[in-house]
Amino acid sequence: MLTNLTSAQQEKLETIKQSLTAKIQSLLSDSNKQMSQWTHWQKLSTGSQNKIKEMLVAQFSNQLDKQKYKLKDLFKNKFSGD
Repeated sequence: MLTNLTSAQQEKLETIKQSLTAKIQSLLSDSNKQMSQWTHWQKLSTGSQNKIKEMLVAQFSNQLDKQKYKLKDLFKNKFSGD
């Protein structure tokens, strides 16, 4: 079918192909930029999640230590007769 085209038709077809390719490349470029931005945000959020987790673990550990000391003092007072 394409072999039966006149040279003018082939030129028009080539122009259309080039135009479509340019539009697609532009859209792909925009999509790649957006994907890159999303990936960057995901990396940032993962880092933030890890920092939040570390802070929560530290706070929990600190509270646990406080409760252990309170319990030790309570038992110390109970067994020493105070």
